Amino acid sequence: MPVIRDVGPAGGPLLDLHLPGRGTGGGPWPVLTWCHGSAFRRDDGRRGADAVAAVLAPLGVAVAGVAVRSSAQALFPAQREDVAAALGFLHEQGGRFGLDGRRVVAAGESSGGWAAAMGALTTDLTRGAVAFYPPTDLLAMDAQAPPGASLVHDDAGSPESQLLGAPVQTVPELARAASPVSHVHPGAPPFLLVHGALDELVPAGQSRALAQALERAGVDVTHVEVPDAGHGVWREWIGRPDVVAFVRARLGVAGG
Repeated sequence: MPVIRDVGPAGGPLLDLHLPGRGTGGGPWPVLTWCHGSAFRRDDGRRGADAVAAVLAPLGVAVAGVAVRSSAQALFPAQREDVAAALGFLHEQGGRFGLDGRRVVAAGESSGGWAAAMGALTTDLTRGAVAFYPPTDLLAMDAQAPPGASLVHDDAGSPESQLLGAPVQTVPELARAASPVSHVHPGAPPFLLVHGALDELVPAGQSRALAQALERAGVDVTHVEVPDAGHGVWREWIGRPDVVAFVRARLGVAGG
């Protein structure tokens, strides 16, 4: 399939655009943005976009892999700003590449799922979000951790503390600002949350908390907790019938 690499807003995040090939119409194509997780420690969010496109491009959906700055490059809210800039670029400039930037679903896994959730909740530029095992409430991660979990999220060296530039519990207002649950509001776009019940890195309670907040706000949310699943299994889930159906429905892509 055609791939256009290293495009994006001036001074902003870089995107790789994976476009549908022949037999999927001539566009403009709706878009799923993809951000791979890295515990906020790498700027390689475009990683895995080819695998996502292998599932969605044959359906006539373009995939835009988005590189968000790492916590070593810039502290929060830089990552939220990168997501907004990428979505804005697709909205304003997507037509140059045969994309319909007004039909966008944000997706990602782990910290990339956090990015997808933040993009959907803090901009009006998406029609939905698919988040695989995202951190959603930074102040509650240790309280929700399963017995025996080795990662202490409140430690100064944790991914979340490094994102904030200070131990999570010492900067509660900043931690709340960096938590998707704090940005839930009526009128937010629909969400699909998929989380492994045995996840030891991002507790399953994180998706439960976001789902509950969305429900309270009257937002359409589907929350799937997968028994016996842990962290990092997005490649097994990207082709799930419920994931594909959600993307199709939100982007107005006919089934087949």
